[in-house]
Amino acid sequence: MFGWEEINADNSLYKINDEPIYLIDGISYENEQLKTVKYGLLQTDLKKYADRGQSHAVGHFFSLVKDGLIMTKHIFRDLRRPLYADGNMEGNKKKYIHTRRPTNDYVWNKGEDKPSKLEAPPKQTYVVIITKNENDLDKYPGVHGWIERWNWVGEDVKLSEAPINWAERYDGKIFTREG
Repeated sequence: MFGWEEINADNSLYKINDEPIYLIDGISYENEQLKTVKYGLLQTDLKKYADRGQSHAVGHFFSLVKDGLIMTKHIFRDLRRPLYADGNMEGNKKKYIHTRRPTNDYVWNKGEDKPSKLEAPPKQTYVVIITKNENDLDKYPGVHGWIERWNWVGEDVKLSEAPINWAERYDGKIFTREG
């Protein structure tokens, strides 16, 4: 399996080229085909959230992203705002936005060993922004894309489980899971 060394299967933590990375099951829709892929987040990047005191983001990663990305309802492409990323002045055109409405939210309070379950916020959907791995395939084989940001946002009134004003936010919807 691409030379990944398992560190902790429960946390989806592996080592690729001596670098700890979380590998998360997700879906991709390309060439009119849906496929299951692995999305990655470097352990050092998740640690930055913890170092900044953003335990809620760490709790969300382990509770909503890690186990929920595979259940994506919609995939949108391309942010409609300028974004410089990876040396590209049009980095906004490299983003894929995965959305769904989980039934629960989670909060990780200081001193607790795991996140606590709460009701999901009303009229909200969960968004995960991903960039396809085009620049580092040699270094991180099998990593289809990079998980960059995740958060709750307001839900669109016309398209369930989509962000509010999604048609103005993104260049298009490329996939919707039926049912």
